[in-house]
Amino acid sequence: IRFGPTRRAPEQVAAKAWLSVVELLNCSDEALLARWSPWYLADRDPRWIAADLLAQAEHDALTTTLRELGVTIHELGIETADPDLCYTFDASLVTDRGAILLRSGKANRRGEEAVHGAWYRARGIPVIGRIEAPGTADGGDTFWLDRETFCIGRTLRTNGSGAAQLAELVGGD
Repeated sequence: IRFGPTRRAPEQVAAKAWLSVVELLNCSDEALLARWSPWYLADRDPRWIAADLLAQAEHDALTTTLRELGVTIHELGIETADPDLCYTFDASLVTDRGAILLRSGKANRRGEEAVHGAWYRARGIPVIGRIEAPGTADGGDTFWLDRETFCIGRTLRTNGSGAAQLAELVGGD
């Protein structure tokens, strides 16, 4: 988990990181992670550098724990100028039939879905659809309640059009 530039206090950022861990652990036996990268540390406030280094240690510990539990970890292997890329559950959704590329409601996150699509295609994972404009859908606004019930929240990052497109691609109503 990587913390990006933010106006929040380090303690609030750490709390957000734990929410990301909870989302990640909703996976079955595979996880896609983006590697933490210190590309932006040169001009950072020292208190944030300490938080970033702590985040790297926590990321490494989480990755080790997941591997010890038998989870196959796949690293995205791409870095962009946006530190939010570390939240890999936002840009795509994987179903039993293949991947769905999402379109973030946060403008600076758009384009991450293309990175995910290239990663899936390079590994022979079918891409079964994508969210098209004006729709927006963010993976962080979704979760599987059980094997039959997929929930989509409508938020600032997931609009009605995106939710409807995603429901159709997943196969629900």
